[in-house]
Amino acid sequence: MPGDHKYDLVVVLTSCTFFSESRWEELLKTCALKNNAYVVLCVNRVGNHKAASGEQWNFYGDSMLISPFGEVVSRLGKNEEMMVAKLEKTELAQARHLWGFSQILNKRLG
Repeated sequence: MPGDHKYDLVVVLTSCTFFSESRWEELLKTCALKNNAYVVLCVNRVGNHKAASGEQWNFYGDSMLISPFGEVVSRLGKNEEMMVAKLEKTELAQARHLWGFSQILNKRLG
């Protein structure tokens, strides 16, 4: 049942670089869908860093909020920014009712 969930939001902290934007986005969409929860790829580092090896790392930002249906609701850019968003309990309930992953898992765990 929708009330079985003990969380509505999953926060993922990252410092991403090296052209991994699309992999992270797809991974987190899947996470949101399978957990029937909002997912925030949050506090994703922005700016540059020069490693001890002399290599330049460019952190791309791209923090985003993903709905329980696996859709990107809001996203930030490559600069320091702040996201303010309203999470909808009705959307959480609809996703949990439609997909029912927690009910399936509870049946298997017995």
